[in-house]
Amino acid sequence: MRNDLIRLLSQKNPELLVNYIDSLNSRRFSLVTLVDTLSPLLVMESNLTFGSFHLIKMSLFLRQMSHRGLLSRETEIALAKVIVQHLYYLEWTMLDVSSHAHAPDPIEQPVDHMLIEIEQGNAHNAFFYASIALQSDKAKLLNTLLLNGTTSVPDTLGHSISCFFPVLQDLVDMDHPAAGTALLSYIMYLCRYRQKSLPENQANQKLTDPDKAALLRQAASGTSIVDIHHMITLYIYRAWEKAAWQTGDPLPWRLFSDWMGHKAVDQSRLDQAARSDTVELPGNYEQLRQIFSEKNEQSTITAALSLLANNWQQACDWLFRIYADSYTPDWDPHYITSLYAALELYCDESIDKTNSKMAIIQALSYYIENI
Repeated sequence: MRNDLIRLLSQKNPELLVNYIDSLNSRRFSLVTLVDTLSPLLVMESNLTFGSFHLIKMSLFLRQMSHRGLLSRETEIALAKVIVQHLYYLEWTMLDVSSHAHAPDPIEQPVDHMLIEIEQGNAHNAFFYASIALQSDKAKLLNTLLLNGTTSVPDTLGHSISCFFPVLQDLVDMDHPAAGTALLSYIMYLCRYRQKSLPENQANQKLTDPDKAALLRQAASGTSIVDIHHMITLYIYRAWEKAAWQTGDPLPWRLFSDWMGHKAVDQSRLDQAARSDTVELPGNYEQLRQIFSEKNEQSTITAALSLLANNWQQACDWLFRIYADSYTPDWDPHYITSLYAALELYCDESIDKTNSKMAIIQALSYYIENI
């Protein structure tokens, strides 16, 4: 499949693209395999205008859902069509980089050397030291890269960690075949901003542990693209806290809190999340899609929340398929990344359901208002 897909994406022949999309229904297929195959392209998306890597984040989130057996074949095929079509019309560089580095002499503190090179914008040298650290102290490397990314959160709408946490978790930490390419991609990104891990005057603020429920109520308020990024980034912080390679040190939540500032909580959304409205559940996918097609935000959200409360897995499958079936060339990957983040927060046992339902409402509202 790798050679066929790479050739298809390189030739830029729309007819071949249509034929490939149509063939997915009849061939043996795995969304995990598709994302694995495309990862070297996905992590080298060239988006210099916004400095963001939306499609790799979306694809790895969906890979997680597929790996956990939460998506039906019909939904996986619909989502695969979105990934392939969207990648087809993006700019990207085809690189396949090994994470192996040859160092004839021992290198002490390779992570510290990496940070110095990132601060100077030397991506090639920084990648060399990161490759050494990947073999000697992987956990320290991954956490240090993310800490460096947190310093640029306000300038990047959170993408400096939100796009690359799944890259580190699913590709670099797991020694994926695309691990070296993924690591290089992140270092190239961080070199744009040339930040140290944490400015000295913020180092002690790492220890601050704010009210995360209050932060979620703020993050899940509003429906602008900035508001959506607040919620997605908060999810990434929570996922980072639970990562197997997390060292247990407190994360710099203060940086996230400062980014949102004095953003007001949407009281009407909080009230809506606190209610337990009941409706007749959709009996099948087509019934749920019909509800969405009517574009009544209130009834759509009520139906989705009821379905989630009754059968989370079924709701995940149907919601992602609805999103995929609405694909157009100007389709926004934030539809899926915000829904995924909200669904994961909904299942976070440390979060009150009223607060996590606010995130679901926000993600659904963003989709309904913009699709």
